[in-house]
Amino acid sequence: MHYKLILLTLIFCSFTGKNTTTNMDTVRLCYENAASKKMYAEKLKTLTASNSSDALIMAYHGASFAFLAKHHWNPYSKYSLVQDGLVYLNKAASAAPNDVEVRFVRFSIEENLPLIISFTSHVESDKNFVISNLNISHPYYATIRAYMLNSSNVSEDDKKKIR
Repeated sequence: MHYKLILLTLIFCSFTGKNTTTNMDTVRLCYENAASKKMYAEKLKTLTASNSSDALIMAYHGASFAFLAKHHWNPYSKYSLVQDGLVYLNKAASAAPNDVEVRFVRFSIEENLPLIISFTSHVESDKNFVISNLNISHPYYATIRAYMLNSSNVSEDDKKKIR
């Protein structure tokens, strides 16, 4: 059964049709799996490379670099990839400071960076923004909500606000 789920996910991730909703669904699916599988991080980078003017796509592109860093063995390359990813994430957040999903993507990446990397200055502000502005009508609401409820950076009081 497990292999069928993987196969279905791969087929879905490989589809890059013209439908924007489908493309975002594919981007999001790859994002959700990129931390555990390098191929998803690579696919996320490929899917988001061509449309750097859209802030949300730019945020996911930045996330792809961070995920690729996780899968890389060379410390210098890891650090360089993280830096590149954070440049995209910060540009995206500057371009669309009121976009909950952009701020969520940056939050989720920054909160998972090792403490020795000092580029996590937005964790608190992004967390607060997402909690204050997450709306049930958002197409990625369930995933964002679930992530925030499991985050160690979100207090129990804040978790009550998003339940």
